Amino acid sequence: MGVRRVVLVGGAMVAAVTAAQAANLWLSYKSPPDPAGPHFGLETYKVTTSELSHQGRVLVDGVAEKYKAKRMELAEQGRNLVDGMSETYKAKSIFFREGVRGMWESVSRPEDRSQRDDFMVALQRAVARLKGSERKVESAESDDEPAKQAKARRILFIGDSLVQGVGCADGNGPTLPRKVAGFLADKWKMDVSWRALGISGGDVRQLREEVLPLLREDVAVVKSQRTSLLSEDSDKELLGRPPVDAVFLVVGLNDWKKSVQTGRSWRAFREDLHELVRDIKEICGEDCTVVLPSLPGVDFAPLFREPLRSLLRAMNARWDEQKRYLAENLKEVHFVDKPTLKFWGTTSAKVSDEFFCNDRVHPNEKGYTKWGEYLAESLSNAFRPESKKSDIVDA
Repeated sequence: MGVRRVVLVGGAMVAAVTAAQAANLWLSYKSPPDPAGPHFGLETYKVTTSELSHQGRVLVDGVAEKYKAKRMELAEQGRNLVDGMSETYKAKSIFFREGVRGMWESVSRPEDRSQRDDFMVALQRAVARLKGSERKVESAESDDEPAKQAKARRILFIGDSLVQGVGCADGNGPTLPRKVAGFLADKWKMDVSWRALGISGGDVRQLREEVLPLLREDVAVVKSQRTSLLSEDSDKELLGRPPVDAVFLVVGLNDWKKSVQTGRSWRAFREDLHELVRDIKEICGEDCTVVLPSLPGVDFAPLFREPLRSLLRAMNARWDEQKRYLAENLKEVHFVDKPTLKFWGTTSAKVSDEFFCNDRVHPNEKGYTKWGEYLAESLSNAFRPESKKSDIVDA
């Protein structure tokens, strides 16, 4: 009886301390405001100097060979021109075109005018193919922004304050979706557009009610933009793409917080999340990938102290189990587990200084960037626009 009494008393004390911590947090915590800045954008593939130089050499060599120009002289001058473009990184397409025209004129006879024109047409077509797969060198002839957005691969983030970017103070909008798009653009070597549709404090039911209408509008705009681009044969492949390649659902934290108030269980969360995923698939197409990431902040946020931290971690894990279950049973749905301390390259005692904002709950720009890198790395092999897989990712 003595041991049992000690256990009961100890358990009661832990419960009392946990309840006091939770009550104090509930009464005193005030979330930072949503950040200023855009909630959509386009991240372009940043072609490297060596890649640009190599592509230019292949391009010039191929055209010169086809038209039987003085291959060695033309190719050498072309290499010098492309190398100069790579070094300055500020080349204009008109400079490239006029430079090649000058090369041709220096090795051609006046009566070769028709061949010279054919040469320039072939060169321009080759440049267009190059632009289709790599980031374009800026030029006065570049596509307008809506066209670039319509042609790019698209990712959307739907969720709570983490999607809104609470904790970011650089004035550039939410960091997480922007960084994930940038990392994926470099991984896939193509432009990636992004948009954040978030509600600070929102749970799955609220997101389904308030964000899905915005998603429908977004998809309608994309389809309209792509239809307007079908005047070119090369753009017809756009019709075969889903209007959104991937949707990241950053949810769960507010759901288990509200479960204390409403009594909604983890089973209800699974049903609500299933319905939200189903609706997203209905709007964006069955081939749209839905990503369900675990939320890492609960393990590290310095505001949470023991024993409250252990309780929150256990609740978060139970809600994560529902995400994993859906990923195992639904097509094109991926669960991404939270990163380990080794990934953060630090200990839990130091995370607060490096990765969290002043409220000691939400990440700062560095924290969002690190998490975004992890999400992009986890998904870059499991999900590629040209060849999707259905594996679950547990990094």
